Amino acid sequence: MRGTLLAAAVLAALWAASLGGAYHKGRSDAAARAEARAAQGYRDTRERIDDALDMAPADDDDLRRRLRALAR
Repeated sequence: MRGTLLAAAVLAALWAASLGGAYHKGRSDAAARAEARAAQGYRDTRERIDDALDMAPADDDDLRRRLRALAR
């Protein structure tokens, strides 16, 4: 009887540990996806700033200076 209870307790502990690992993996996958979305957003913003610099009038130094400051 004691052996059966001990085996059941060990199996329950292993099962709980495996659930915790799956939860942690799911959270790390979500963090990786969020980081990838943030990086893509940063690249998109940089492209928009570069496009705005290309379209800015050559004689508008103030606008160009502000756009370059945004690009940093």
